[in-house]
Amino acid sequence: MAATIAITQRDLQGDANRFTDPQSETAKAIAEAISGLQSSTTDLNGGAKVISSAMAQNAKVATGLADVQQSSSKYSDFVTAHDSLVTWNVRMTTLKGRWQTYLANPKGVPDPFSMTTAADCGFAFSRTKTTAITLSRVDQLPGSTATNPETVLSVSVECTSPFTVAAGVAFSTLRQQQYGIQAVATPPASTTTVNKFVTTSDSRVNPLPIGMIHVRLYEPTEWFSVHGSFGVAGDIKPQSAGGSSADFILGPSIAFFRTMFLTPGLHLGRQAVLGGGYHVGDPVPSNITTPPLQTSYKPAFGLAVTFTKP
Repeated sequence: MAATIAITQRDLQGDANRFTDPQSETAKAIAEAISGLQSSTTDLNGGAKVISSAMAQNAKVATGLADVQQSSSKYSDFVTAHDSLVTWNVRMTTLKGRWQTYLANPKGVPDPFSMTTAADCGFAFSRTKTTAITLSRVDQLPGSTATNPETVLSVSVECTSPFTVAAGVAFSTLRQQQYGIQAVATPPASTTTVNKFVTTSDSRVNPLPIGMIHVRLYEPTEWFSVHGSFGVAGDIKPQSAGGSSADFILGPSIAFFRTMFLTPGLHLGRQAVLGGGYHVGDPVPSNITTPPLQTSYKPAFGLAVTFTKP
């Protein structure tokens, strides 16, 4: 029995030596197996981490799948943002092209950063006109919340009626003569007299009070304008010159500050001459006590200076 135990102890000791001796094949095989197990453990731990990360990423993807559905609000927001980006890209590209074209030819191409609008006074003669011009801006940048137009500038352009009533004085070159009957020595220096037709007054430039209507045709500046004008003048004369009458002036006018008007034009006025075939210097028949006059309208040059309330 003791011998058996000794043999067993010896065998166990030999086995122990094989396991503990680093140089033994068994110890080497065991060490390699242990190293392989450790490496596998490390690989398993890394794989577990990869699987955990993949599972987390898969969970995110699964959650995000609902957002890419066409019926989702996020998908709709993405499409809206994409369309806005495309629109602004087209706008800015077009604006850049217009600006480069303007820089190359400033006189032939309008400035893309400048805007003009006309407020003319083309309207019916019997009325005035008021044109309201409002400049507004809207913030169209992405993400903007203020979408209501904001008034930057508001201007009212008021156009007055083109008709102007003015009064003043006109000067006419229509010759005006007064006639009378006077005793004239015949022959001269004798004591014998004969009644003859004579001219008692002869005026070649005559001032006349006048009222005029001016119609504005062209106004390049605030202080200068061009008008078409018509006026009626009072030609106050004694009976010996044909009596008072209404004369007329028609022509263009230039105005300064819409207050002072200069009107050179055609003057139609009544002119008196001796009638009945008589002439100045003819003897007067005994049955005639006043010169027989004949009046008619004659054309002449006239110049009117009229004023109106500014």
